[in-house]
Amino acid sequence: MALRISDLGTAPTVEETDLVEIAEVDGESPSGYSSYKTTILGIANKIATSTIFSGLVTTAKNIVGAINEVNGLLDLKESKADMEDDVTEILEDLSDDITVTGNPVTFETINGGMANSCEVTFSPIQSGTGDPSPTNIRPISGWDSVDLVVSDGESEGETHTATFPDTVYGGVWKATEGKLVIDYVCVDLGTVDWTKSSATNGNVFWHSFSDRYRIIGNLYQFICSQYKNAQVSRNYLVDNEIGLYNTTNTERICILDTAYNDSTAAEFKTAMSGVQLCYQLATPTEITLTAEQIELLKGTNVVSTDGDGLKLVATKLANVPDLLTYIQSLEARIKALEEA
Repeated sequence: MALRISDLGTAPTVEETDLVEIAEVDGESPSGYSSYKTTILGIANKIATSTIFSGLVTTAKNIVGAINEVNGLLDLKESKADMEDDVTEILEDLSDDITVTGNPVTFETINGGMANSCEVTFSPIQSGTGDPSPTNIRPISGWDSVDLVVSDGESEGETHTATFPDTVYGGVWKATEGKLVIDYVCVDLGTVDWTKSSATNGNVFWHSFSDRYRIIGNLYQFICSQYKNAQVSRNYLVDNEIGLYNTTNTERICILDTAYNDSTAAEFKTAMSGVQLCYQLATPTEITLTAEQIELLKGTNVVSTDGDGLKLVATKLANVPDLLTYIQSLEARIKALEEA
């Protein structure tokens, strides 16, 4: 059974009498007890008074008590080895990664440190409500930058900003890697050429894009400022819909608007000027930005973004060189006692 933080409670600082009670067996002190007593008392009170463990481990008596409960300290040499394992497991437990997702996210670190990774997702912004139509135009806007804020939940906090070289309509900002994954693009439908074809419900205008589109569920992953998406499960369009038609070698964006039944393809192109189509790529592109060093706070961290959401990975016990040095010193002292 390994010593875990959940085993620990609160009690006064460890005294020598506590150690005597734990270490003595049948009223007799084991051989080497004096040196061992000094070592374990130092360990206990070092951890008890360490600011790293403030609020988490407030007493060393319970650490010694937990070791006693697990190992019994019936054999001095064996218990010293077990104690070393227990301290190592405590460190491993506290060094586990924390992964949080959402917006905002709240989590605790013991001593702050740097985030291992942080990703911010963002998507196209469409104004208005209801299905887009020729009588309900819903403009689409993108992003010139994305912000990430780290605070304690009370103060203003520190802001990290990714500024994009061009407007980006959706993607993932990998802040700590300095990468921007772009998976949405936006086009003005008045800038592309159209072909007219007859269909059951009216004349359809279509255009072949070189990019492949992503489909999730029964809707295409694109949005239009003037037409609503057709369902993938249907093999036809109804009036004022936009959809995707698959052929062997290409994929076509198709629009059915009966107001243009008698229009030519050139006339339809002119009419589509200013109509936006924003679609998600099946294969995103990536550009390089400046990597961010995201410093976390000791204790409570509240991380938020003006994007859609974020995923952050950190370590509960981050940036603790003093503790690591002490653990190494502890191991050396235990080894010396065993060889005495």
